[in-house]
Amino acid sequence: MALGYIDRPEEDSNAAIANCERELEYNLARAYMDADLHGEAAPRLLELYRAHPMEFRFGIQLAACLRSLNDDHNLQSLLRDMADRWRKYATLATEESAKIEALKAERLERWEALKKVEDEITDPDIDKMARVDPRGNPVLFKDHEQHTLRKIQALAKGNPRSLDFLASTAAAGIGDFDTALALINRTRATHSGDPAFHAHRGNVLISLERLDEAEASLKVGLEIDGLNPKCLMGLARCYAEMERHAEALDASGKAIDLQHQFPLAHYFRGLAHRGLGKFEPAVASLNEAIRQNPNFEEAHAALADIHENHLVDATLAAEHRTAAEDLAAANRRESEASARIEFETKSIDELAKHLPTIEEETSNPDFEPSLEQNRMSERPLEGDEAAKRAEVVVVSGLPRSGTSMMMQMLAAGGVPIFTDGERGADENNPRGYYEVDLAKGLARNNRWLHDCDGKAVKVVTPLIRHLPQAIDYKVIHMLRPIDEIVRSQSRMLERLDKKGSDLADEQMGRIMRNDAHAAASMLKIHGQAVLPIDYADVLAEPARAAAAISAFLGRDLDEAKMAQAVDPSLHREKADPTREADGR
Repeated sequence: MALGYIDRPEEDSNAAIANCERELEYNLARAYMDADLHGEAAPRLLELYRAHPMEFRFGIQLAACLRSLNDDHNLQSLLRDMADRWRKYATLATEESAKIEALKAERLERWEALKKVEDEITDPDIDKMARVDPRGNPVLFKDHEQHTLRKIQALAKGNPRSLDFLASTAAAGIGDFDTALALINRTRATHSGDPAFHAHRGNVLISLERLDEAEASLKVGLEIDGLNPKCLMGLARCYAEMERHAEALDASGKAIDLQHQFPLAHYFRGLAHRGLGKFEPAVASLNEAIRQNPNFEEAHAALADIHENHLVDATLAAEHRTAAEDLAAANRRESEASARIEFETKSIDELAKHLPTIEEETSNPDFEPSLEQNRMSERPLEGDEAAKRAEVVVVSGLPRSGTSMMMQMLAAGGVPIFTDGERGADENNPRGYYEVDLAKGLARNNRWLHDCDGKAVKVVTPLIRHLPQAIDYKVIHMLRPIDEIVRSQSRMLERLDKKGSDLADEQMGRIMRNDAHAAASMLKIHGQAVLPIDYADVLAEPARAAAAISAFLGRDLDEAKMAQAVDPSLHREKADPTREADGR
């Protein structure tokens, strides 16, 4: 790029900035959640969920926030919207998966063609394009495509059971325990190995007064994880309802030993002490529950009962009764005043715009399928259509390998040259470069090559991959020792007072060899004609080179003038690295 043969790739800085801002906002929301500031996290996650409908992680975290805020009405609305999105995305992803399978078959065909070419190469420094994974299987997708592929596969499978689990907690939160049980039972096949499934199901069964079933579910959870505090707390609640107070005391004590910051476990420990007639320990446990959760109205109500009926302290009983009533009223007001979140149902077409795809075609109207991409399905061209296929002479090679000299030869011999004349002669190339500026941007625009029909155009080796498939080429490929090219480029940059790559010469040479290998392989698998020409041979025997070129192109060229266009005095960068770089 420093030599001016290739445009720098355009970086989508706006997209990069937007992605960075999105992740920063998400991480901030998660930090608020970790600090138990769910009210601060929820609005941020809501905006992220609305702006990025396919990123279900935003919806999952928003659901967790709403659950922590006891905002079960909005949680239910969110879960309905997520279920609708998930269903539609599963349909879209299934369709996309079918397209990917077809693309996979095409890439496998290309991979096999590349492997056939590369099996003939013995150079150990060449990076194989027909790559295999550690198991020896063909690698058909790039790393970023693999990420997209996994995302599409996950969407195609869907995850409705996880939403059912969340929906069950929301239904339980608003007191609809029959619905909560039906939803949690639907997740049995996918979630029954998780103690959280049995803890939640057990608590729903307790609310439905199906205590024996609740106890059995909670014990299954403890069989999976004997140190699960939520299952132990559920058992404490279950035993309290059964009036098995000693067992409730034991289960709640174990839960607290595992997780001291657990208001519900302290609450049921207090109820167990009360059931056993141990009122002072009951008061201590209930006060600890309130200390950990100041909005615990049920704990205040239990303390009011103990002070009124057992410890006979009317003042404390009144204080706790009033606190329980005030909290109940405040919770009702908060629930009534909480803003209802409206989720706009998105059509499947709207959601499709956000679905990642793996495809080689581009929406860029200036770019058509290139040699780098899968081979297009070929069909025989007939009549006038066959005559319309352009034929272009391409002079290629690594920068400073004699491509300008070859263009000068072709021009002298009578081959029309496609050039814009923007890059004139200079001390590095006193006879001119014969380039076209469009070639630098081949990665973004390659359709202009159809305008080169019958003409010669210079395209350096790293850009060969972007040549359109729908053209017939005759490629004159200039060859020159890599070490000479590297030295020539370095000297040219010195004369231009430009900074080159930070890579060592050895690394740069490896990159160049791989570029040359990639270009040759792509031309070969697409059946394009290639004439290798050694730079030094042209300088030594220009007439012979001119004859070979004329025969290869099948044109009646002026071979004498072609030979006269060669100036051996410009070959200055030979084996001696102390000599001047050549101007080719």
